[in-house]
Amino acid sequence: MHRPGPVLAVVVLQIFGSLLVSGIAAMIFLGALTATGGELAAHGESRTMLFGVAAFAAAVVVWGVVTGLGLLWMRTWALISTLIFSFLLLGTGLGVLAMDLLPLAPAAPASAAAAVHVVDTFLGLMCTGLAIWWIAYFVRPHSQAAFFTTRRDGAPPRVPISIAVIAWFLLGGGVLSVLFTPLLGAHASFALGMHPLRGHAAQSALIAAGAISMIVGLGLVELRSWARVAAMVWVVLWLINSVLAWLKPAALTDVLGARALSMPPLALMISLGIAACLAQLYFLWTRQAAFEQPGALSAGTGGGGQESTEAALPAGEDPQRAAQVRGAEVRPGDTQE
Repeated sequence: MHRPGPVLAVVVLQIFGSLLVSGIAAMIFLGALTATGGELAAHGESRTMLFGVAAFAAAVVVWGVVTGLGLLWMRTWALISTLIFSFLLLGTGLGVLAMDLLPLAPAAPASAAAAVHVVDTFLGLMCTGLAIWWIAYFVRPHSQAAFFTTRRDGAPPRVPISIAVIAWFLLGGGVLSVLFTPLLGAHASFALGMHPLRGHAAQSALIAAGAISMIVGLGLVELRSWARVAAMVWVVLWLINSVLAWLKPAALTDVLGARALSMPPLALMISLGIAACLAQLYFLWTRQAAFEQPGALSAGTGGGGQESTEAALPAGEDPQRAAQVRGAEVRPGDTQE
């Protein structure tokens, strides 16, 4: 099995980065165990929320290690996972650079402010640079073709890579929202357009949004036509929410409270959200042909799927034998560009 040099470099960086994050997760977990009630109250945090953050960091560690091993074996799903992680890493890097524009507390010594500036700039540039490198490399058709050789037929998978990235991004975000939102308790907050939500209202909104994202993501993985339409509508709603936050950021800053960002960092974060929505709309619109494939149509016909398949078979061919051959050629979960 041929493994390109850049892929091996990404594997090393992913596993090494996962080990670093595991140390952060351990420190957060120990801090949650040893912190007193007064210390937690002074920082506006709860023990449950810190445990949730530690669990989230641990999940990122598992994701990074598993994806790295998948890349080592040149699996298509690992390519998709890496692209998703790359876009998140790009947002993180740009966010850190934006935060670096914020002034520190007036009481902070000049030496400490300079040190924080250097560290934030280094981390932001490193994350942004790695993300751009990974995205630029893995979106190339030549780079993706190397992963298709591990398939039995050597052909590109059925689901376009771009659609698979969107689908698993929605699925992953939905699962995290449903699982971790209850841990936030009264600290849950959400900006719905120009109206800030907190507490139980914010929890309900975040869990409902997560459930919708999971359903739409599953539909996209199966190339259901309704899922493409639903995903476009869902992305448009998030786009409108981002535009409203751009026009009137007071609701977002009210939700963030003490963590509120001043402009331009807040404008940069909102701009990233708008850009992500526009990119998803582009791929959902231009990849319509993938949802019109015979396999996608028969999958979406419910009880009529078998009838559609049999009608497409040559005369005299056994439908059961043809289905077995197709099942051997295409493995579940494979995806394409």
